[in-house]
This record gives sequence, C-alpha cells and structure tokens, in this order.
Amino acid sequence: MTIRKPYCQELDTEPIGVCGDLYDGSVTCSTDAECNDYNPFDNDGSTCLTDYTYFGNSPNACDKGYYEFGGAYNYDPENAPDNTCGFTIGGNSPNAMTDAERTELSSKLPEGTKYCAFRPRVIVIDNWGWCNGTCAGGNGGCWESEDQGANYQRCSSGQHPDYSTKVGTPFNGWVIVAEQK
Repeated sequence: MTIRKPYCQELDTEPIGVCGDLYDGSVTCSTDAECNDYNPFDNDGSTCLTDYTYFGNSPNACDKGYYEFGGAYNYDPENAPDNTCGFTIGGNSPNAMTDAERTELSSKLPEGTKYCAFRPRVIVIDNWGWCNGTCAGGNGGCWESEDQGANYQRCSSGQHPDYSTKVGTPFNGWVIVAEQK
C-alpha cells in the first residue's frame, strides 16, 4: 500500500520538496509559502527543500491525494451502539456534549425531538503496531503488541481499556440523527 500525500515525486530523478524545518520529510511541498502554512510561528520563513528523496515520497511509495471515508448513520435506538441513542432535545444528551453544542442543537431541532448522537473517529495503524491516539500523553500515539500484556491489541480490539478513550482521533463535532415522525 502506498502513502497518500498532497505531492508525490513523479520521477526518481526529480525529488519533491519537503518543508526543511519539519526535518522528518513528512510534509511535502512545491513552494516555500506552502511550508509557512504548516509552521506559522516561524518568522524566518520555511524552506521547501528539493535536494533529497525522503522515504515515502518516491513514485512507487506515494499517491497524490487524501484518503476519504464515509459512514452511514441511522436513527435506530434498539440496534445502536451503547451510549449513542436515547437522547432528547431539552432533556438528556451525551456526556461529552458541551453546553454550546447543546444550545446549537436546540436551535435546530424542536424541543422533545429524540435523537442519536455519534462521534466518529479515525484509527490508523501502521505496520509496526503504532496508531494515532493519546496513550503516550498528548499526541504521542499508541502502540499495540501481538503478545499478551498491557499493549495487547490496543489499537485494533474494542476490548482494550484504552480503545474507547485514547485510541484514534475523534471528529471535532457530532453526527446527529433525529427520529423521523
């Protein structure tokens, strides 16, 4: 499987640029201005370096573009995952929903409307067993092991204690599905 990035090398002899102050080669670029977008605190300006082919940027390892995925959500309280349905406008709501989110939702649906609330998340696991998340504190990611122990299937099994709270990157909002009358 290839890596998806905004820019990829088209020929082995013509390296694609990488933002120089982000030394790991993870942010590809075509101009210095694009690097400044990634590091707005660098007053000296960032440089788009094109003198080296970084791992993952070569034509055989990279696809230009972004990943897209979608999901289907239904109002189905009897078959919904735990803690996603049974909410009412002006009544109970998800524990993680803020007062501002409740107020905004109340402005869009009539009081008493029943709804389900979903907060999807993205979990990406690499071939070394690392996934995105906050298990190591901050944005350090999570590591899973195939051996029994504290990290056993941490990223891929819903049975691990960290899975629902620390693994993955949650959507910064809610998918609300109201009951149809």
